[in-house]
Amino acid sequence: MVSRWVVLLLMLIAAGPRPPLTAQQPSAGRWDKAIDRPTEYGLRFTPEMARALARTYANEVLVSRYELDQSKTEQAAETVARRVMDMAHRLDERGFSQAMELMVENVMARQQEAGNAPMLQSKSAQAIGESLKPAMPAFKDLVKGIAQDVRPMLAPKQQLKFGADVLAFSTALNAIEENLDRWARGEARPFEEDPFQPSTEPRLDESGRSSAYNAAERGARETVEKGALEEWKKYVKDAKQFYGLDDGQAAAADSILNEATQQAATYTQDETWRNRAIRNRLWQNMLLRLGVGRVHPLRYELDRQYDEMLDPINAVGQNLRQRVDGIPTQAQRQMADARLLEALGAQGFVEESPETPSEETEQKVVEPESRDQTVTGHELVVEPVFDERGLANEEPLGADVEP
Repeated sequence: MVSRWVVLLLMLIAAGPRPPLTAQQPSAGRWDKAIDRPTEYGLRFTPEMARALARTYANEVLVSRYELDQSKTEQAAETVARRVMDMAHRLDERGFSQAMELMVENVMARQQEAGNAPMLQSKSAQAIGESLKPAMPAFKDLVKGIAQDVRPMLAPKQQLKFGADVLAFSTALNAIEENLDRWARGEARPFEEDPFQPSTEPRLDESGRSSAYNAAERGARETVEKGALEEWKKYVKDAKQFYGLDDGQAAAADSILNEATQQAATYTQDETWRNRAIRNRLWQNMLLRLGVGRVHPLRYELDRQYDEMLDPINAVGQNLRQRVDGIPTQAQRQMADARLLEALGAQGFVEESPETPSEETEQKVVEPESRDQTVTGHELVVEPVFDERGLANEEPLGADVEP
């Protein structure tokens, strides 16, 4: 919520010069309509834009969350709009729109210098911090002013709730301002791309590791040491239940599982392999905590490397599944299929019957031309004929054969 309103306001206000307020506005409660004229900056942030934004805030926040009386919605929206326009004029006097334009230019230039890298570059983050940080005091005053104007319009119980939320919002704004200040100093952290998200310094334990690192490492070790084994155990358990294996068959499946586990241990207990695999999964887990997206190229590369390391273990697992699938009898398979179809039928699934071919579509059976040709089903099969040299000739008898 904080990020949404801050970004929306700052981007709209950065549009360009605004028409001045008239002297009658405070008493009239409305602004006189000004004639829109072209400006050297193009799009302008106008009073009507402020009103539209304020009405959205009044309906989505004040009415929805704080149960503002519907009869007071327009009054609240007008008050908020006036506060927004006051901040717009304040920022405009300080050249905020030009600063935003310069920020966009710098960010685009820095990203292009980096070969249009998908990650935000350090110099790009610095340009963002330098441009947005000066606007934060005005934005904090806006929040304070809106709180003073809106609070008396709410019921006493809702005023307490509103006050607590404003305090939390102000705390979040302080964190945003600290992030922007750090970015302006060129201290943006790797993979940090949103200054409007809370960012705190990690607390390190006596070994110099954060709690996020320790959790990621535990997850990596569990994945490497138990991932395939747990999957195989579940597969054997499900196979016993699905096929209805008897005691002897279940024992055979357990024996196959134990054999596969021992084979996999030759890899998972190898120190070199384990260290590589755990380090790979640790990287993958830490990328999530660093805010790197799930479709980031580095994630795909790590998964590719890990899949290569798992190739021999996956081969063991494939062999396990094939052997376990060979245990049930044909009757057990048919009964398992029937139970599955019955369960699906209870959900409305209907198994389609195979169509019987019509006389027109049925293929004609070709009669064999000689004893060396036989018919299997609808397919003409030609038996090879060997000459005196032992060479095969697949042409039927009677055909011309060169010596």
